[in-house]
Parts: sequence; C-alpha cells; structure tokens
Amino acid sequence: QFNALPWHDSTAAVAINRVRLHRAIANASQQLGISGPLVALVSNPCAWPYLAGLPIQRLVYLRLDDYPRLPGVDADMIRPLERRMVERSDLIVVTARQLAPCGGAPVAYLPQGVDVDHFSSTSFGPRKEKVLGFFGLLAEWVDWDLVMGVARLCSDWTLEFVGPVRYRPDSLADLPNVRLRDGVPYSELP
Repeated sequence: QFNALPWHDSTAAVAINRVRLHRAIANASQQLGISGPLVALVSNPCAWPYLAGLPIQRLVYLRLDDYPRLPGVDADMIRPLERRMVERSDLIVVTARQLAPCGGAPVAYLPQGVDVDHFSSTSFGPRKEKVLGFFGLLAEWVDWDLVMGVARLCSDWTLEFVGPVRYRPDSLADLPNVRLRDGVPYSELP
C-alpha cells in the first residue's frame, strides 16, 4: 500500500508513483506467494499511467461514476486517461446503465442493492409517515434540483438523508420535509 502523489499530469510524479506502485505490488505478491500475470481491478481512470509495465493479464475497470463530469475534476486530464482505460479493459463493470461507455470491452451491469439481511435485523412496524431515505455522502454530484423538486411535489413525504454533508444548497433549508441527519456507522444504520 502507498499514497500516490496527486499530480497525475506531472511526468515526474507519474514516474515516482509508478515505481512506488510496482514496488508495493511486488512486495505484496511476494508476501502472498503470488507469481505470474495479474488481474487488475481499477476503479479510477487516474490509475492508467501507472499500469504500464505491470504483468497484467486481464484488466477490469469498475466505473462507479462519470468522472470527467464530477465537480472539481480536471476533465481535460481525465477524458484521455479514461478513454485509454476503456480501450484496454477486458471487462467494464458499471453500477448504473448510464455509466456504460460507448465501445470498448464488454460491460457487466452490477446494480446497487439493499443488504436485506443487515436491515432485517430491525423490526419495522407500520408507520403513519411516508419516508424516502438515503444514506451516504451528500456532495456536489447529488442531483439537488431533483431532490428539491420531489420534496415540493410530495409534501406529504419526508425525505431523510443520513450521512456526512460536504455540500448542500442553501435553498434546501426552505423545505420542511427534508431532514439531514448525521452519519452513523453502517452497523447502526438499521
């Protein structure tokens, strides 16, 4: 394990990160008794420059987001990295159908779901209140216009968000049926 230098467009930083990653993989492989080609599972297109020279037999790209469109991301840097990742991957796994890139490797759709066993540990009695719940990080990429539109159109529902808040629009405070709650450990979520 290593912490990468965050300058993915710097030739020097990429060279340093590549050497450190290769060393970390070699050490882990030796400790685990692994030899031969690797199957790499990559979830960030910024990893592309660091894969060169690794004995990768199969590459799986787990595309969890539309990275070039995320707020604060250097889209001009990410687009070509992601294009190369898509072209080289043997399989692309997406968590939403909209994330499937055009062309490239076969795509496997792995939808997000509910951990039924985990949430069945709590007995839920009938509620009088209608609640739509979400847990996770609240940030710039949440479709806040959609959230506020639903809150306005469904004023008899409570929209309850549990998790850390990195960003929320100020106008959200004007909606009495939207509740933001602090995050809790996953074990306590039910």
